[in-house]
Amino acid sequence: MKFTIAAVAALMLSTSVNSFHVGKNGNIPNKESLIKAPSATDRRSFISAASLIVGSAGLLSPLQPANAAYYNKDGKKVDVFGKPIPLYEGLSERSKARVDGKEIEVTAKEDSKDDSKLLADTKAVAKTDAKTEAKTEAKAEAAKEDQERIEAEEQRLEEIRLSKERVPPEVPRVLVLGGTGTVGKEVRSKLEEQGFFVVATSRDGRGNTVELDVTKCYGKVEKEVYKLAKENRCSAVVSLIGGVGSENDGLVNGATGQAALAASNVQCVRNFVAIGPSTSIIAKVPKGLESYVKAKMLSQEIVMNTFKPDPKREGMSYTIINPGAIGKSKNYGSDPSVPLETIVNAVVVGATGFYLGESSAVLDSIEDIKSKASKISKVKELKA
Repeated sequence: MKFTIAAVAALMLSTSVNSFHVGKNGNIPNKESLIKAPSATDRRSFISAASLIVGSAGLLSPLQPANAAYYNKDGKKVDVFGKPIPLYEGLSERSKARVDGKEIEVTAKEDSKDDSKLLADTKAVAKTDAKTEAKTEAKAEAAKEDQERIEAEEQRLEEIRLSKERVPPEVPRVLVLGGTGTVGKEVRSKLEEQGFFVVATSRDGRGNTVELDVTKCYGKVEKEVYKLAKENRCSAVVSLIGGVGSENDGLVNGATGQAALAASNVQCVRNFVAIGPSTSIIAKVPKGLESYVKAKMLSQEIVMNTFKPDPKREGMSYTIINPGAIGKSKNYGSDPSVPLETIVNAVVVGATGFYLGESSAVLDSIEDIKSKASKISKVKELKA
C-alpha cells in the first residue's frame, strides 16, 4: 500500500508523533510494527521513509539538466515553456557568424554537431526564401514586360489612328454647310450620285441634315463644324451659308470664316469651297448691302489664309466662286448670272480637288467658273 503526499503530511503533523519501521524496499509493515517514537532519530527515519514512499509513487519528477532539449508535437525545438526557439538563436557563435557570412575563432565545444544541423536548416530556409524571392522578382519582371508590350501596342494603334486622321480618306467625304438651300441641295445630290459620303447642316435640321442655326450659335459655329468634320473624317468642307438684305447679314455671311478656321484644324480636311459676291458688287457696294459684302470679304480672306499651300499637308486648296448671280436669283451687280448647274458642278470639282490634283482658285468671271465646272467628268471617274 502506498501513501499520497497529503496522507504523509497528515502523519507528519500528528500531535501524537509516531514512526513507522520501514523496510529497505520502502514498504510499511502491518499495524503491529507501529510503535512510539522515543527519539529524533526515529523522526528522521520517518521522513526518509516518507520520501521513499512519495518517490515510489512517482509524484515528484526527477530534476532535468539545464540544457535539456524539448520538442513540440511538430518536432520543432522549444524551450521549457513550449515556446519555439528560432533557428538563429539556437546556434553557437560560430554558426551565427557563418549564417552572417563571417568567420570567428571559438572553442570546439561551440562548434557541435547540433550546431551543424541547425546551420544546415537555417541555410535551407534562407535558400528557400531566396528561391521564393527570385520567383517573385521573375513574376514582377514578366508583368513589367507584359505591361510594356501592352503600352507599345496601344501606342502603335494610336499612331495608326492619328495617321488615319492626318491622311484624307481614299474617296471624297464632304461636309456641306447650308445643305437645304438652292445650291446646297443640288450639290448634295450630285455628290451622292457619285456614291460619295455627304453630311449636311441646315438651319432647322430638316431633310436628314444636322441642325446648325448660325444666328443662334454664332460663337459655337467653329466648334460644331470641327466636330462634324472630324467625326465624319471629311476631306472637304463646302460653305453655302449665305443671306442678303436682312439684319443678320453679318452673322450669316461671317459664319463661313469660322467654318474655314475649324476645317483647317481637322487633319484630314484638304479642300474648302465658298461662294462670295461678284466683282462688280465689291467694286461698288449697293446701298443696304454693306454688312453682306464686308462679311463675305472677311470670310474669303480667312479661307485663303487657312487653306493656302502647306508642305506638311499635301493637297491643301480652296475654291472661291464669285458669280454675278446664280440662276434666276436677283443680280445686285453688273456681272452676268451663272446657270445653277454650272455653279453646282464647279462646287463639286472644288470639293474633290485633292483627288483631282486641283490647285487653289478664286473664280471671279463666268469663264473661270465654267472652266472649273467642265472638269466634272473627272469627278465621275473617281471610284467610291
